[in-house]
Amino acid sequence: MAEEEADGSDVLMAPRGDREERSGRYPYCVVWTPIPVLSWLLPIIGHMGICTSSGVIRDFAGSYYVSEDNMGFGRPTKYWQLDVDKLCGSGASAWDKAVFDASEEYKCRPHNLCCDNCHSHVAMALNLMHYDNSSSWNMVNLCLLSLIHGKYCSAATSTVECVSTDLQSVPLSIPGYARTLLITGNHIHQLGPHSFPQLENVTNICLSNNRITAVGSGSFSSMTRLRSLDLSRNPLALIHPEALSIPGGSLQELNLSRSLYNSSSLTDLAIALRWGSLGDLRRLDLSGNRLGLLAPGTFSYLPDLSHLLLPNNSLASVSNGTFSGLHRLEMLDLRHNAFRMFRVEALEEFGRLGNARLLLGHNPYLCSCDSHGFAAWLNSSAGGGRVADSDGVRCASPSGLRDAPLRGAGGRAAGCQDGPADGEAGAAAAELSLQTSYVFLGLVLGFVGMVFLFVLYLNRKGMKKWITDTRDACRDVLEGYHYRYEIDSDPRLGRLAAGSGGAGRGGHFGSVPLPQRPAPDTCEGVQMPSDTQVTSSSPGS
Repeated sequence: MAEEEADGSDVLMAPRGDREERSGRYPYCVVWTPIPVLSWLLPIIGHMGICTSSGVIRDFAGSYYVSEDNMGFGRPTKYWQLDVDKLCGSGASAWDKAVFDASEEYKCRPHNLCCDNCHSHVAMALNLMHYDNSSSWNMVNLCLLSLIHGKYCSAATSTVECVSTDLQSVPLSIPGYARTLLITGNHIHQLGPHSFPQLENVTNICLSNNRITAVGSGSFSSMTRLRSLDLSRNPLALIHPEALSIPGGSLQELNLSRSLYNSSSLTDLAIALRWGSLGDLRRLDLSGNRLGLLAPGTFSYLPDLSHLLLPNNSLASVSNGTFSGLHRLEMLDLRHNAFRMFRVEALEEFGRLGNARLLLGHNPYLCSCDSHGFAAWLNSSAGGGRVADSDGVRCASPSGLRDAPLRGAGGRAAGCQDGPADGEAGAAAAELSLQTSYVFLGLVLGFVGMVFLFVLYLNRKGMKKWITDTRDACRDVLEGYHYRYEIDSDPRLGRLAAGSGGAGRGGHFGSVPLPQRPAPDTCEGVQMPSDTQVTSSSPGS
């Protein structure tokens, strides 16, 4: 045992190249392992992967699958040490970001042995980081250069694997020089402060799928160099507030996907994140936990968090302060949740995340008037440039817009054109529609006018006769009124008309009585003077 501990101290004090071989970790390396039968026939062909800055291996092991520290076809037999100073970026963070982005991309690709394989995955990572000022890495030059610069792994690995061995507790026989623990598929129900004694050299531990229900106080306090902790696929019902407390706060990656048993587990986790001194945590995976609501300030005690993974939950809204304190966040994954839309409050919260990339696809979005602002935000430079999967943001309802891109449909496609979210395009469309309506109305009115004039032309004779009859009738009426006015204006004629008895005394003109005139041969009503006598004589006298 003393000899083993001495070997472990030598590993810690050795230069980087020696440390990689003795510890089984290969930071900043391209690793290679043979493929059975195929590599026997063609030794240049094998399986390739790339390691993170902490030595975690990421390799494209099959269609839509990029493994993590579980390299396909076994552990690496050769490694090619790369120079971190040749990166186009800020050292470890730029390296890890390129490896992560390439891995996320190849999780969506099928594996093709000849065209798009594990070598292509490594080439994409090197191209993204512009290693050696080059973006033309491919499977051919990787094969040749790894063959030239590759070194064989000669030392025994420091990884302890206990996979599906029906363990009831963590074995106490783990050597002190161990760096990586893979304990999966067992029946370890509880973890406590004595589960991992004197394992200060461990940097990565995977406890996935062990049916763990409770994590006690200080369960990992002895692992002062722990960087990656995987508790995924465990029904965690109880998480002590100091369960994640590690002296020195060295933990950088925490995987709790499909591990929270109920809503109280989320409350326990929020307290554990607060009391765990996780100031250096960079990656937190909470996917597949059926989370329905995130309380404001849940992640405010993780100032260095750069990747927050929340896919495959039941989140339906983002409120003010949900992501407060995440000033260095680089990527936020909200895919496969229950979001119907993002209102103004949520968009403002996204704006406070700086330039963090957002993954918002594969949610049941509603394309209606309420989604007007979200569609405009997607089309703007503030939102569209940050949503990495904007093409996956599609309408789920109504049925007429199902699977239509929301950034092209939005509220306008649902008939909402009265809001400011339409922008210049909406105003131009409305103006064009109005002009078209005016043109159509003018054509209809012109056609009606032509029909009216044509009808008048066909009935021109009848119209002329009607006008003439109407004019004569109006003239007769006016003449009658004119004559009556002349009679009514003379009072003497009015009294004579009133004194006439009836129609037998004289003629009439209409209903107006006419005065009687004396016969010309009579002198009725004329008195002669008394001294005057008139005699008549015959003509013969």
